[in-house]
Amino acid sequence: MNHRDRSKFLIYLADLTHTYVTVDAKQSPLAVGYLAASAIARFPDRLSVELFKYPEDLDEALGRQVPDLIGFSNYMWSENLCLAFASEIKRRAPSVIVVMGGPNYPVDRDEQHAFMAARRCIDFYIDGEGEVAFGDFLGILLAHDFDRGACSQSLRSSPGLHMIDGAGFVANPNAERIKDLDDIVPSPYLSGLMDKFFDEHLSPMLQTSRGCPYSCTFCHDGLAYANKTYRFSDQRVVAEIEYAAARARVPALTLADLNWGLFPRDIAIAREMKRIQEVHAWPSIVSTATAKNQKERVIEMSNILGGAMHVGASVQSTDDTVLKFIKRSNISRDAISRMATESQKNATSSFTELILCLPGDTLAKHIESSFAMMRAGIQDINCYQFILLPGTEAADTASRQRHGYQTRFRVLPRCFGRYRIMGRDMIAAEINEVCVGNDTMSHEDYLACRHFALTVGIFNNGAILEELYCSAAFWGISRAEIISELHDQVPSASGPLADLYRQMSQDEASNFWEDRDALMAFVMSEDGFLKYSTGELGRNQLLHWRAVAIFLNFPAVVAAAMSAVEGILMARGQMSDTTRDYLAALSKLLVAKKGDPTNVEFNESAESHFDFARLEALRYTIDPITTAGSRKRPFTVSHPASQKQMLESFFLQFGTDLRGLSHFIHRNPARLLYRQVTAA
Repeated sequence: MNHRDRSKFLIYLADLTHTYVTVDAKQSPLAVGYLAASAIARFPDRLSVELFKYPEDLDEALGRQVPDLIGFSNYMWSENLCLAFASEIKRRAPSVIVVMGGPNYPVDRDEQHAFMAARRCIDFYIDGEGEVAFGDFLGILLAHDFDRGACSQSLRSSPGLHMIDGAGFVANPNAERIKDLDDIVPSPYLSGLMDKFFDEHLSPMLQTSRGCPYSCTFCHDGLAYANKTYRFSDQRVVAEIEYAAARARVPALTLADLNWGLFPRDIAIAREMKRIQEVHAWPSIVSTATAKNQKERVIEMSNILGGAMHVGASVQSTDDTVLKFIKRSNISRDAISRMATESQKNATSSFTELILCLPGDTLAKHIESSFAMMRAGIQDINCYQFILLPGTEAADTASRQRHGYQTRFRVLPRCFGRYRIMGRDMIAAEINEVCVGNDTMSHEDYLACRHFALTVGIFNNGAILEELYCSAAFWGISRAEIISELHDQVPSASGPLADLYRQMSQDEASNFWEDRDALMAFVMSEDGFLKYSTGELGRNQLLHWRAVAIFLNFPAVVAAAMSAVEGILMARGQMSDTTRDYLAALSKLLVAKKGDPTNVEFNESAESHFDFARLEALRYTIDPITTAGSRKRPFTVSHPASQKQMLESFFLQFGTDLRGLSHFIHRNPARLLYRQVTAA
């Protein structure tokens, strides 16, 4: 289709998410927003730009008008969905220029060439930071009225541009990064470009800084290109937060920063965010990656925000050899302990992240990393699989050979679907490569670690049994000791919880394939796709079976934990009638407080010889036995009105089936679900 007689060239920019199961990537498409704002500002009279997040909206727009150029953001959760659109656009309208950019791209030149050669529906790839490179690219196209042939020679020197032409593969050096981020004008939020994305599914995504000073080999931003951090001005950031607060329809704000809290000025931004929160009752949750080596500052920011931001100490591993291999250093254990203690004082959640099967990892090292974080007082221990991401050092050929990776392929949970694209039904699915063994960790040990991660997920994370662990500490029993006892007992016992471990093993075996092409062929078949669409396949095993435990079998979870504590007390000769009575009363309280959390109308009145209202108010920081009295004290368990409203928004965003709830507790603190206990 020829558009050269129009006054403006039409550009579509798409940061797509899968929507077949649910809206998977639940953040507004900030990256393409920056590209659009910069392009319009640079060529105001020559371009018309539209942004897209949902594949259904993009298909509708393509039905109305085919653009001159379409650009896709390339992330591991949407690459094949984007390629499905690109291939069909090229089939139906070959003259449309198709561009891709984003981190899911190799760093090795030969691998980049292979990537482009295998994806001929992509005309150009823009590597590195996009605003300047994309603008320069558009300038060349506009100078030749989007005649690709006429500008081919000029494109061979366009910064960051990769392509295959008649002379071979071209990979130009990346554009120099933008040092003053306020040069990206106008703001895509303040100019209204992002208004269409304020809906019931997407959290507004903002950014206060770009770059990361660390060199972690498993991360896209560990490359030298991104190792300096540059900032947007305080005034712009605050103005964008205020703009979003007046329009947001979901409770959470996402900050795309890699190290929020790295700069002293971030405290001032947190204070402004708190001021905005008091006016708009938003955001309820601030989701971001906090600074790794500025924990005192991060704690202060979290205190300012009143628990809306939980405090992270991502360590990946506590073993020195593993850390050396992944080019990472962690803050001291003392600093982590101080962070955990301060967060508990202020009713703020703390978490850490571990990655299983990194180079040099072993079964003993991985489990010790979890226990080390528990002993330090960290609440949530989140264990992730080691995904070999294109464009990271850890995924290159040299790393694979050096560490003897054993890998398997899987369909990324929620990232698959059947979509209507320009009148044609097409299946798209995203496939990850996961390390399931290496030269120091056998596959059998890897599977044992996965079972241990399920134990931690069920019995530790989300403050699911925090009242019990705080109480047990007064009897000299640590959380790590209880978790160890539970892991020794539950997987090998009988009953619904033990069944979960066996089911998770079977689930993983059926979802992981040795051959990527064979898996893709299976997913694309009618029989295979049916298994994914019905939920028989394609789950996140750890999150799914954790959700089955805590949402469908919570009384059994509480009973198992109580049994473990009782067994430890009896073995030590410390069990008394009062302690036994307290554990029985606490069991009932926990089920009322945390069971069936989607039932926001639940309201229970109860009474106990133990002062649970006082214990709740003090967050179990006193010996619970000292609250025992001769008369029973009444209390109520319910969701207050403000919490109901927040949860109803979250349930609309995530859903209330197991898929939705497992996704929710992955993205948000599970404590948001729990009822409050107050004196009657």
